Amino acid sequence: MFSLSQYMTARSIYPVAALCADILQSTDKIIYLDASQVSFVDPTGLCLLAAICKQLTEEERRVELVNIDLNLEGYLARMDLFRECGIEYKECFTRQNQAHSLVELRRIDERNEVNGVSNRIARSIVGSMPDYNPNSEPDEMTGFRHLEQTEQSLSYMFTELLENALTHGRRAGYINASVWVCSQYYRSSKLIRIGVVDNGCGLLASLRNNSETELNNHYDAVRNALIPGVTCNRELGLDGFDSVNQGLGLSVIDRIIQLTGGRALYASGDAAIEKVRDNARHSDIPAWNGTIIGIEVPRDRVNELSLSTVISEFRVQDAGISPAFI
Repeated sequence: MFSLSQYMTARSIYPVAALCADILQSTDKIIYLDASQVSFVDPTGLCLLAAICKQLTEEERRVELVNIDLNLEGYLARMDLFRECGIEYKECFTRQNQAHSLVELRRIDERNEVNGVSNRIARSIVGSMPDYNPNSEPDEMTGFRHLEQTEQSLSYMFTELLENALTHGRRAGYINASVWVCSQYYRSSKLIRIGVVDNGCGLLASLRNNSETELNNHYDAVRNALIPGVTCNRELGLDGFDSVNQGLGLSVIDRIIQLTGGRALYASGDAAIEKVRDNARHSDIPAWNGTIIGIEVPRDRVNELSLSTVISEFRVQDAGISPAFI
C-alpha cells in the first residue's frame, strides 16, 4: 500500500518524486494506491501519476486506487487518467466540452502527434480568456483575428517543447519513452497550469554530447537546457511540420515565467529548479529518469504579452549565445 501525497503537484515535487521512486522499486504484482489524503492534483502531478500507472500496467502489474473521494475519482476520470493508463473504469457521468479551458491527459508516442496536442493546449489557453471570440473579424493591418496570433505563438512554443521532450527522451537506449501532457485553467485563481512529463533518459544523458558546456551532474543539465538552442534538433527537423526545431521551448517558457510573474518547475534525474518570476531555487529530489516540467502562469498576464515578439527575440540569437545562468 502506497499513500498518495496530499498535494500531487509541481509545487510539492519532492514528496511526489519520492512516492514515484518507491512505487517503481516495488516488486508487488498488485499496487494499491491509497488516495485518502489527496486534496489537490495539478497537471504535473496527474502526468507523473499516469506515467507510473502506465509503466506498471505494461509490466503486467495491476494498479488499484483505494479510499478515493468520489470528487477526486470523477476528476481523474474526466482527465482521462484511467483511459490513458489502461485501468478499467466505467464512467457514470456526462462529459461536457471543456476545450476552451483544459486538455485532458494525453500520452504522445509519435512525433506526428505533437502538432495536434500543441494546438489543443494553445486553444484551451486562448479560449479561457474572457474577450476571446473565434468569430471576430480579422484585423485589417495584420490579418489576424483577436488573440489568433497569441494562439499561434503558443502552439509554436508547445510544439518546440513537446518535440524536444520526445526526441531527447528517446536517446541513450530509451527508444520507447513517451511524453505525458495535460493542462487546465483554474477559474478561482485565474491560473493556467500545464504539466509535461517524459519517462526517457533524462536531460543529463541527452545533452552530454550536445552541449559545449561540460555537464557534471543533473543540475548542470537542467540549467543548461534553459539556454536557447542547446536542445535543438536541427538535423532532424519536425516530421510533418513546416519548421525545424530550434530548441527554444524551455527558453521561451522561462522568459514568459519572468515576464508574467508565473512559476515553473524544471526537473530531471535528482535535480530540480523551481522558478518564481525571476527568482530560482535549486533542490535535490529522489531521482526520476526522465524530465518533469510544471508551468503555472496568470491567464491575464499571458493575454498582455506579445508572445510572437518574445519568440522572435530568441529566434535571432545564435545558438552559441549564453544568457546569464540561473
